[in-house]
Amino acid sequence: MRRKIFNITADAIIQLFSAGVHRPYRVVRDPLPADSRIVDCRFNGFDRNVVSILIESSEFPQVPEGQLFPPINPLLQSFIGEEL
Repeated sequence: MRRKIFNITADAIIQLFSAGVHRPYRVVRDPLPADSRIVDCRFNGFDRNVVSILIESSEFPQVPEGQLFPPINPLLQSFIGEEL
């Protein structure tokens, strides 16, 4: 399977979709490939404040059966005050 785990805190989800103006940003490392699709989503078994999203893409490396899916950690950079 070509899958990775994306973990996001429940607080970050609330902040992302709360009312108001949000900072624009760009993904500067580890972006999701264009063919990404969500396969599963659940609360993390170790930390109930974290939502684990299982994402599949043909661009991800093959993960042998029985091994844990590696994390994907997109790095975001704010570009407030910069030219777009």
